[in-house]
Amino acid sequence: MDRSVEEMLSNLEGAYSPNTLKGYRCDFRVFNRFCSENDLKPFPASVSTLLKYLESSIGRRRPQTLNRHLAAIDKIHVMLGNDSSAKHQSVQLFMRRMKREYGLHSRQAEGSTREIREQLVGVTDQSLQGCRARALTRLAYESMRRGSELCTFVVDDIQKKANGTLLLYLKRSKTDQEGRGMWIALSAKCLEAVEESLSLAKIQSGPILRAVNQHGQVSENALNLKSGGTLPQIMRRGGWKSLAIVMRYTEQTDLQPME
Repeated sequence: MDRSVEEMLSNLEGAYSPNTLKGYRCDFRVFNRFCSENDLKPFPASVSTLLKYLESSIGRRRPQTLNRHLAAIDKIHVMLGNDSSAKHQSVQLFMRRMKREYGLHSRQAEGSTREIREQLVGVTDQSLQGCRARALTRLAYESMRRGSELCTFVVDDIQKKANGTLLLYLKRSKTDQEGRGMWIALSAKCLEAVEESLSLAKIQSGPILRAVNQHGQVSENALNLKSGGTLPQIMRRGGWKSLAIVMRYTEQTDLQPME
């Protein structure tokens, strides 16, 4: 990949999430490889080059994937002070035709339900790993957070209010890059699972979810992890502002009330 592109992406570190920058790198590398194999200039990319790339992707890549690739190409060009052909009318018309012909249905992971949660909890034992698995399962279900976000929760993020309400504080998320934070209500069963795990692992502060080796030793570091409800609950707990995103995640799931 062009050195100037790599330097520019490195300069964006801290302003964008690591996953976003990783996505830009990976998507641009795919385009860069195509250009190299076909003796085309990837940067700055012409309209003709982009159209050839899109045409070569028909039947191999979904419209959503190509939209993401175009977004990466556009971002890199703009950040380096170059005009971007990604939004040229010819490119946009090509994408419109492709979406009409192939559709936009995406392969979406099936959402977790209360029944699935209870099945997962039901097969755990009383070991350190089993207790952690119960805490992880209930936390994941009730907070609806991504794996990377679950691993950021620390003991001090849990608060018990005077009226008995149990709250979990999420400092930052993919949909909250500026760190405004949000509170998530937890059930008594979820708190019980978390406290059981913390007690058995003798954790009083720091990360709630931690790695446990085969000898039962608990790491000081956070675990590395690379449902039902009403629509307002799902959007609130998931941190989603777009109804379309929620519907994609729940289109194959029979929603049940949060419990």
